[in-house]
Amino acid sequence: MKAMFVFHRSQQGLSLVELMIALVLGTLLTLGVIQVYIASSGTYQLTDSISRLQENARFGASVLKREIAEAGGTGCRLPGAQLDDLRRPAQVTEPLVESVVGWDFANTAIGDTVTLTGAVGNNWLGNGAPGLDLNVAAPLVDNQVKVAQSDILIAQGSFALDLGGNAVAGGPGNVVVVAPGPSTVPAGTVLEMVSGDCDQGLRFITAAAANAAAIAVAGAALNTPPANIDVPYNNADAQLYEFRSTAFYVGPDAANNFEPTLFRLPLAAGRIPEALIPGVESMQVLYGEGPDRNGAIAYVPATLVNDWDQVRSVRIALLLRSEDGVTDTPAARTFNMLGTAVTTPVDRRARLLTTTTITLRNRLE
Repeated sequence: MKAMFVFHRSQQGLSLVELMIALVLGTLLTLGVIQVYIASSGTYQLTDSISRLQENARFGASVLKREIAEAGGTGCRLPGAQLDDLRRPAQVTEPLVESVVGWDFANTAIGDTVTLTGAVGNNWLGNGAPGLDLNVAAPLVDNQVKVAQSDILIAQGSFALDLGGNAVAGGPGNVVVVAPGPSTVPAGTVLEMVSGDCDQGLRFITAAAANAAAIAVAGAALNTPPANIDVPYNNADAQLYEFRSTAFYVGPDAANNFEPTLFRLPLAAGRIPEALIPGVESMQVLYGEGPDRNGAIAYVPATLVNDWDQVRSVRIALLLRSEDGVTDTPAARTFNMLGTAVTTPVDRRARLLTTTTITLRNRLE
């Protein structure tokens, strides 16, 4: 039998040099993947933050437009018609202006330069008209904690009232009877009753609950003439409207780590501020005045408004910020907010400046 011999080649592993080269290449590849991941993650975080800022800006613009565009509404009450206010002085929580009114923070006018600090403040300026100091005209707003270097705006007017399918039937003394009832109007609501010919009106606060069959004046036998709503036009021809006054301002949100936030505050007893948009560092407002109802011919800050009844539109700029740590390097940025140069703190936040012009429909033809 013939012998068979099998030869095996000796098997060798990687040399030390080859192993080191493989380790270096693997490390470089891993570092490249990590860098791509970090860059992609940072880009995603920045893009996501900007998207949220844009979404907040759109929401804020829609709320502001809805509230401000309808300011100055008087229902069917004709211009110059008699309007008697039955509220006690302490119950009047809004400025005695028909549509909009505002206040500028000191040294934030057109041409001024501002560096945002995030501090709270109390130095707001009106146009100097009697009764338009903030603490006199809007004490509820004056009592709120507000961020400095930002403006304040109040919009108000009479709006259609939903009586839940009921109709005004008229009533004696201090009540307005609605049929078939209940009225569905919560106690504390400020109402206006306007005569059938739209030539007279009363403004009062209802004391009756929403499930009551009638609407009663808060505080019977008031001293302001007429003493109650026992007037000839308290009948089925009368029309009821809700009078609303709403303030917008920037303040620290205690429920959100004191983040600067755009707040909405209904100026009525028992109402509290509502946080609208987080991250709003500043709001700057200009008012478009015009001598007639054809529209605005010039935009001015609150301190330069000659006649609030001639304001035809409002221009609002909002500066929004994201959470910190979004951008690559810390930096301060300067924005032109309606003619005011606003510089931000040095940080790594993304920011968005949005500007909107809102026409007061009830102040145009």
